[in-house]
Amino acid sequence: MTEHLTKRTIGFSSMVWQEMASRRLEGILQYHDDSNEFRLRDFRFLEGFTLDDTDPPPPWTNKADGAIICLGMDTDDGSIDEAYSWLQRGGVPVISLVSEWRHPKIPIVCTDSNAVIRMGCDYLSKLGHKHFAYVGDTINPKDITRRRKIFRKALAKPGQKLLYCDFIERPDGSVEDINRALSDTAMARFLQEAPKPLAVFAISDLHARSICCICQELGLDIPGDVAILGSGNLSSSRSHSPTISSVQTPHH
Repeated sequence: MTEHLTKRTIGFSSMVWQEMASRRLEGILQYHDDSNEFRLRDFRFLEGFTLDDTDPPPPWTNKADGAIICLGMDTDDGSIDEAYSWLQRGGVPVISLVSEWRHPKIPIVCTDSNAVIRMGCDYLSKLGHKHFAYVGDTINPKDITRRRKIFRKALAKPGQKLLYCDFIERPDGSVEDINRALSDTAMARFLQEAPKPLAVFAISDLHARSICCICQELGLDIPGDVAILGSGNLSSSRSHSPTISSVQTPHH
């Protein structure tokens, strides 16, 4: 009984339907089962959840000694400060497992996206292609600049052509994703007009899936005209037809 009372309680919070968050939770559960050092409480939520002062305090308030969160903030405006203020209302330390957090007082533990890009470029370069494209999204301008620089550094060799195009909206794995992708005329025009064969590195499998759907709509052969590599090895990449090659990331 004494041991039970002295254990710290750690809360976990994320969107319920996000596959990456589920992988992270599996890793936490494995560590929990192996170590038996703390108690874990689940504070996952469904859609319709915001992080600002208009909401009630964090659900782990007065119920946990700390929280691990998978809640991305991908804007550079005041909303990140509102989110930080909301987290402070929980009264306990918080650690984020999502790289999009921009507030300097929230510690982040996440996959090194630079290393993922370098691995992807190494794989694509071995295919013998001369035309490469990087596809991300326009949600965070700072990320665009940084990731394109890594892509360029990894592939900038004589005789190779490097291209860039980004989705206006970040794919989120929802049912509406494909319809949004198919209505992205700029991306469709880019894929249609890019020199072939083209090797595309997408920053996530969700981006890669959207690219595949656009290519199929345009009648472009995969991987003959457009070879596509994603990141994350999500179920959506393995269940898509054709299946999407992907960089395995250690979210577990």
